[in-house]
Amino acid sequence: MKDSTGTIHYRIGDATDPQGLGLKIITHVVNNQGGWGRGFVLSLSQRWLEPERAYRCWFHNREDALTGTPFALGQVQFVPVGNFVYVANML
Repeated sequence: MKDSTGTIHYRIGDATDPQGLGLKIITHVVNNQGGWGRGFVLSLSQRWLEPERAYRCWFHNREDALTGTPFALGQVQFVPVGNFVYVANML
């Protein structure tokens, strides 16, 4: 994270457990092939079932069931996983 002076501050911790008050969005890039099972998604799946379920449904239906967002490159699916915490599946 950079501050207003351009200094980089490194944070160490669990990316699936964001800290602080207010809205938190955990962002990650997903593929457009329907695959889920390598990299950071493994950590997400260990913590919550919803992001994978929503992604697979989005892939299968070719659009998000709640928002109608098309399953296309550049699109983002926001999946609620807790109080003020969302996972952003970014194609």
